[in-house]
Amino acid sequence: MLTIRITGIKLQTARRLLGWSLQELATRSGVNWLTIKKYESAGDYLPPASVGALDRLVSALENAGVQFDVEGAHLDRAATMKAQVGKLLESSPITAEF
Repeated sequence: MLTIRITGIKLQTARRLLGWSLQELATRSGVNWLTIKKYESAGDYLPPASVGALDRLVSALENAGVQFDVEGAHLDRAATMKAQVGKLLESSPITAEF
């Protein structure tokens, strides 16, 4: 998705679909949570964002299973499950010794 077409409401919708707080998205994208809040407050308009910051936000959301289209933001269930399994594997205390 071209990040220049992402509106504030699409960002907010995507974040909420994942059940993420502003801080969670900030941590995953590397964009300050106050900046994200400002972007989301743009509503149906394009946020006053740099291309780099917006690209990091969209990448974080898409990597977690969100798909953006002209209608809005939607969850891709298969990608969401893959991301959740990956997160579980990363935090797993189990190690294999051979």
